[in-house]
Amino acid sequence: LVGGASAFVSAWLLGPRLGRWELSDSPPMGSPTNAVIGLYMLWWGWLAFNAGSTFGVSGNKWRLSAKACVTTAMASFSGGWVAIAQSYVMFDKKQDVLTIVNGILGGLVAVTAGCAVVNVYSSLFIGAVGSFLANITPFLLEWLRVDDAV
Repeated sequence: LVGGASAFVSAWLLGPRLGRWELSDSPPMGSPTNAVIGLYMLWWGWLAFNAGSTFGVSGNKWRLSAKACVTTAMASFSGGWVAIAQSYVMFDKKQDVLTIVNGILGGLVAVTAGCAVVNVYSSLFIGAVGSFLANITPFLLEWLRVDDAV
């Protein structure tokens, strides 16, 4: 929460890029293929990071590591499903690659802090909420006229 709030304030204080609000819509996506490839690389890295954050697999720590992997995967899956539904509703029954990628990443980000201690059903809920928030935030930032270059 602190990182997100400080990033928002920083983007607000820095102001928009030159010509950002002269466009009628968001800038076009560069390459959907590269976005999906990047998502898969991040996805595997996230699984390794969350499993490794349990400080090993010796003794009974392997159980925490396995639980972290399962909850991470389940949160990303529910984030993807919510993003598919959001894309279907927001884009007139069409799928938008960026919405789905952001939804999966939103689910991964949301579950990271508690991946080893939440149960599977909670991780599904956490991933769904994270995905929903990740996909409505760009519209909120545009409405507030805050330019998030990332």
